Amino acid sequence: MRKKYVKIGVWVMAVVMLLSTVSFAASSEVDSELSLLKQYIEYIHRNYKDEVEYSTLLDGAFKGVTDSLGDRFSEYYKDREASSQFTQTVEGEFEGVGLSLHMENGACTVVSPIKGGPAEEAGVKEGDIIIAVDGKSTAQMELVEITSLLRGQKGTEVKITVRRGTNELVFSMKRDTVNSPSVSYEMLTDDIGYIVISSFDSDTALEFKMAKIALTNQGAEKMIMDLRDNPGGLVDQAVNIADQILDSGYISHFETRGKITESLSASKTESMMQPIVLLVNGGTASASEILTAALHDNGKATVVGTTTYGKGIAQRIAYIDDEKAVKLSVYYFLTPKKNTIHEVGITPDYIISNTTVTDSDTNKAVYDAFAPMVESVKPAAGDTGLNVYGAQQRLALLGYDVKLTAAMDADTIAAIKLFQKQNGMYVYGILDFTTRDKLDEAARSYAAGAAATDLQLEKAVELLEGK
Repeated sequence: MRKKYVKIGVWVMAVVMLLSTVSFAASSEVDSELSLLKQYIEYIHRNYKDEVEYSTLLDGAFKGVTDSLGDRFSEYYKDREASSQFTQTVEGEFEGVGLSLHMENGACTVVSPIKGGPAEEAGVKEGDIIIAVDGKSTAQMELVEITSLLRGQKGTEVKITVRRGTNELVFSMKRDTVNSPSVSYEMLTDDIGYIVISSFDSDTALEFKMAKIALTNQGAEKMIMDLRDNPGGLVDQAVNIADQILDSGYISHFETRGKITESLSASKTESMMQPIVLLVNGGTASASEILTAALHDNGKATVVGTTTYGKGIAQRIAYIDDEKAVKLSVYYFLTPKKNTIHEVGITPDYIISNTTVTDSDTNKAVYDAFAPMVESVKPAAGDTGLNVYGAQQRLALLGYDVKLTAAMDADTIAAIKLFQKQNGMYVYGILDFTTRDKLDEAARSYAAGAAATDLQLEKAVELLEGK
């Protein structure tokens, strides 16, 4: 099994393959077209109205070949820096500020700050919109450009300007080596363990093994594995985790040009005896779907949530020369029962949504108008202030019975106690910083259409409590 891990890991991640050394017999038709392409590039170089470098035209040709595949997961990188960003992110270690980002309606939005990273310690939060880096507006930038600005040598300083609601905030921080832990865990009840796998990087399988051992030692007789919003990563890590759980059966099949070229089976060296519920959603993709399918098709886990993303293909990095590279889709992976995942996804056993049918546009406008909770105080009974008023606004949006008095009255204290209890915090009715931040996060999520409670997790607990 170990040899297969190495092979698959290489296919997905880091094939240092100089395409210039690969020989192939080109047909006379291809030779003719390549000659014509050369003439075409030379014609543009001589006759275009402005000066244009050959390197620019050749990069365009390489990119055009890749784009002609019509595969949004295959990508041409014109230099080593661009390809390095991809490999470093997947491997889980890089130098920068520690932010997971995506583009949402043209805005660079923080998905999450990496725990312990410079950005989290500086105060950047999930949902913040990055509008400038070191004073440079990000309005017209692509995500890769913004990422390049944020990354840099350890110890160098960078300033990030974000929009949070109606406020603009500036955070200064020093770049550092960021290790992105991919596994976290805790006991939910006396006998139910909870493991979150956020990505599959080079250490994920080992992190999972340690989490599994720790929870078992704490008395976990049942397990919830959370793969929600896990975008994937190294296939060999997902395969390794499946092998830690399954005592037999196929893990996945790999298909190229209509033929299955390899099938992976459990090595039977170890397995998990605890009943498992697996949580998934529309952000569960790629390697996450391999693991989901492996456990589901072999009857090892019950799946709860919404249909997964449907990225059933894997890529490898190949270097064209010392600088240029391509991330190319090289095979489809199928479920153990040989079902297609790509563009289809995996349908859970229990379809449970964590979104509401409320008018999210209206709620978002309401949330954006809320008072900011920025005072460095911890209001208790009888206290007043902007933090209290902002908390009351958020509690009211979430359906708690409070009035907007800006005072810590009996109703507000009761609502805060209830919120603390429902979110696993110490229940004492004081609006401390942790309660304030969790309350703001809950209100922001609700305004975006998320349910006030984690219905999917609640269903998982319910299913396991019945076993």
